[in-house]
Amino acid sequence: MRAYLLLLLFFPHTLFAHALYVVAQQQGSQIRGETYYSDMTPAAEHYIGIFNPNDLENPILEGMSDKQGRISLLVPDEKQYVLVVEGVEGHKATLNVPHIPSNNAQTMQSNDEFVQLRKDIAQLEQKIYWRDILGGIGYILGLVGITLWFRQRKQ
Repeated sequence: MRAYLLLLLFFPHTLFAHALYVVAQQQGSQIRGETYYSDMTPAAEHYIGIFNPNDLENPILEGMSDKQGRISLLVPDEKQYVLVVEGVEGHKATLNVPHIPSNNAQTMQSNDEFVQLRKDIAQLEQKIYWRDILGGIGYILGLVGITLWFRQRKQ
């Protein structure tokens, strides 16, 4: 048991090896984006559901991501939608899809650029920095110190 806990302590990245993420936006009546796991492998051929924000039980539209994890769905109206991606082993990602008004053909090209930019930002947010690791170690050492201090006071 101790060996297992030590493995979890020193290799925490394995705990998050399969978190599911989705990056998408709506432009006009089309929702486009990508879905992937935290290790950057595409979430290929996963269930995609489009829902009204007020009714998350009954999907308006259903589909699948392609082999590269890309999403491209036509929605009936230009309004706010919620996108749900369901993966294997119960993984699920939900996104309130941002809407960008469509005015010309050039905006379709910029849509792909925005999706890539959103994906890059999501990757940076998921990255583990040394300051986070050192902060976590400091927090744990602080809790140990407080526990030892209270034990010493009782004696």
